[in-house]
Amino acid sequence: MHIKKDDVSKLARLARIALSDGEEVSLVKDFEGILGHFEDLQKVDVEGVVPVAGGTMAENVTRDDADEVSCDVSRDDLVGAFPNKEGEYLKVPPVFG
Repeated sequence: MHIKKDDVSKLARLARIALSDGEEVSLVKDFEGILGHFEDLQKVDVEGVVPVAGGTMAENVTRDDADEVSCDVSRDDLVGAFPNKEGEYLKVPPVFG
């Protein structure tokens, strides 16, 4: 496929990018090179090659959810051990700014 300078100008206008004439000429060459790689890929014989939806057969390994989570320490003991609190609330340093 042949790319023209007008094509690059139109793409730049649609993307709202200001390009100089030199940049447009450079991009024409770049786009033609990229499309040339795709033309090379179209020539590759893929007969008998099974399509792949992903790059690996790995699966997520997760634990089964328990109906009830148990803890040997009471909530009051946990809150009492926290260094900075205000009533029932635990105070932590600010995350943003």
